[in-house]
Amino acid sequence: MKKLISKISGFKNLAGVLFVATIIWGCGSDNNRLRERAQIEGEESAKMAVEAENTNREKRVSEMESDLQRRQQVYHALKGTYQGPDNKGYESRFVLTPSLPFYKPNRVRTVEEVTNDLTNLFITIEVSFWDPTDSLNRYSCHFQTVRPDLETGRMYLSTEGCPFSFAVFMGDLNVDPNNETPASSSSQVVKSVLAGVNTKISQIHIEERSRNTPDVIQFSLDRKGP
Repeated sequence: MKKLISKISGFKNLAGVLFVATIIWGCGSDNNRLRERAQIEGEESAKMAVEAENTNREKRVSEMESDLQRRQQVYHALKGTYQGPDNKGYESRFVLTPSLPFYKPNRVRTVEEVTNDLTNLFITIEVSFWDPTDSLNRYSCHFQTVRPDLETGRMYLSTEGCPFSFAVFMGDLNVDPNNETPASSSSQVVKSVLAGVNTKISQIHIEERSRNTPDVIQFSLDRKGP
């Protein structure tokens, strides 16, 4: 009888051990599943964050490229030589040169690449005036990093080494000067350039100011070269 009771007691102890082991094993499995689930969710969150970052970067690059293309349209429409007489009896020449060639990307560029082009895109302008009757009576001024206003088409030229400053407006030979001011004409011309209707500016209007006098001299110059 004692042997039977001892045997039954042994079975009970074994069952208890197995029960506890089962509970421990089940808890371990649950913990492993929780860890696996957390790992998967973490990987998915990281993937989504990377995708969102890439999408935002591509959107930003696209907007920057669009801005760059608009600027290139205007700058290269202005590119060229404009020449003619001013109102003082002098012959005048303005040579406008963009700093970068017109570029249309054939791939998605980085933010840094587009930023570099936006930073380094500008117009240099060489201004020359001379007396047709006196070859020694001439002067010239050089203006760098000129950036036209894309709303008004206006450019302001001033530098310490030049005794004159200039306001330059985009013009059009087909615009009646009696009905349009240089400013209103310029805003219409730059809109036509940005719309792709006009690819070359045919004329520029100049307002010249001297440091020595308060007078403003106005004149127009027609395009004479590419």
